[in-house]
Amino acid sequence: MQLTVTDFAVDDTGDTDGDPSNESPARQTNDHHRTHRNGSTVTTVIPAYNEEQALRSVVEEYLEYSDELLVVDDGSTDDTPRIGKALASSLENVRYVAHEQNRGKANALRTGVSNAVGDIVVFTDADATYPANHISDMRAKIRAGADLVLGSRVSRGTRNIPPINMIGNRLFSFIVSFFGGVSVTDAQTGMRAMKRENFEMLDSEYTANLEFETGMTLHAAKQGYRIAEIPIDYRTRVGETKLRPIRDGWRMIRTILTILAYESSPLLQTAMALSSVFLVVGGYTGIVSIVDVVRTGDVQHDFYPLLTVLFLILAFQTLVPVLASEQIRTRLDRIEERR
Repeated sequence: MQLTVTDFAVDDTGDTDGDPSNESPARQTNDHHRTHRNGSTVTTVIPAYNEEQALRSVVEEYLEYSDELLVVDDGSTDDTPRIGKALASSLENVRYVAHEQNRGKANALRTGVSNAVGDIVVFTDADATYPANHISDMRAKIRAGADLVLGSRVSRGTRNIPPINMIGNRLFSFIVSFFGGVSVTDAQTGMRAMKRENFEMLDSEYTANLEFETGMTLHAAKQGYRIAEIPIDYRTRVGETKLRPIRDGWRMIRTILTILAYESSPLLQTAMALSSVFLVVGGYTGIVSIVDVVRTGDVQHDFYPLLTVLFLILAFQTLVPVLASEQIRTRLDRIEERR
């Protein structure tokens, strides 16, 4: 892996064109927040790819609530590298790490964690959508025993989430909740926290880009880790979005299927295969029946509606009991490991 690390002291000199002043709000208030953390240290990791518009304000805001802040530049082609280096040179406890080429959000976060020193790592985005003041609540949840803390954007309304993104969020959160045996409202949130030492266990090897968050949440649920949510505010994005709903939606579906295929027991894999067959057959007979009614006003295949209902029931009854038993087994295994 080729990357560059810049770790400047406060009094270093260098390229300071457009640097924040040494008396920035972040520097002035950082010590105040640090006195309330009772021992555990927080590293905030900010992956950035062409985020020149918001990066400076995000860094200054999050530094108030972090003992260390890592900007991971994922091969940006705009002014992000210069801004990141300038912030690292002028602000205490800010470090700049750079990939020579774009390697995806998941790899940027992995690079950040590998360079972090804090006991707790917090992930956030460089687009100014997530307020930093929720870090204290996340830290409290981890201290209370949570393995993964999610900042739920939907708990306080969905005003700033685009409608197409909200549909995908609801769908994937339902899928993660159903197959993971947990109740989460925002499986895709980019603001999350965990103990640094637990990251490798929570990380899913099957993710590389914006499907990272969904994959991590499902992986953590499948492995029986304790997931907690806190309600957070969500602001309008600064700069151009990197999310492409169709492309990234497909990547999320592919990631979910991969995790379910490789992280499930043979019994559950068999149940999912049979259930899929029943769903396909039931879906086919159902679609044919609907087309018949639309075209002719009547059902041409009298037994197709009955077959549709029968196969959908079979799909449900084949999958759900096995899924429930696996979730119970996973929970019991995790309880045994913690003893």
